[in-house]
Amino acid sequence: MDSLETEMQKKDTPLIFFDGFCGFCTTSIQWLIRRDKRAIFRFAPIQSEIGRRYYQKLGLDPKNILTFLLVKKDQAYIKSDAVLETLRTLGGLWRSLGIFYLIPRPIRDCLYDLLAKNRLHLIGRHQSCMRPPEAIRKRFLS
Repeated sequence: MDSLETEMQKKDTPLIFFDGFCGFCTTSIQWLIRRDKRAIFRFAPIQSEIGRRYYQKLGLDPKNILTFLLVKKDQAYIKSDAVLETLRTLGGLWRSLGIFYLIPRPIRDCLYDLLAKNRLHLIGRHQSCMRPPEAIRKRFLS
């Protein structure tokens, strides 16, 4: 078993891979962390070794990041499915946004792609990957 599989099996918790240089993406992760009171999610920038390897494992190009990934119980979610499953997993009232699963995936993903294409214009790009605060650093993989 390689280090990627070992790390993925270490905890049975959802893992989110995100663009660590994207301002919109890191702001979204910070938003999620503030609401994840049960600390159920783990995180890894796609630019990290484990992030690049997992992105490639799914046939995605880590040099052309078009979506974040949610890996939950050995299932990978991308684009709008990743957003909705993340909110469902977060629980509480956020779970009710799962109603958007009723919208056909091609339509949801078209909206996701439009946002993803313009995300760097919304908040910008960081010069380096997000450094998580010490209090939550253990939830980040590198």
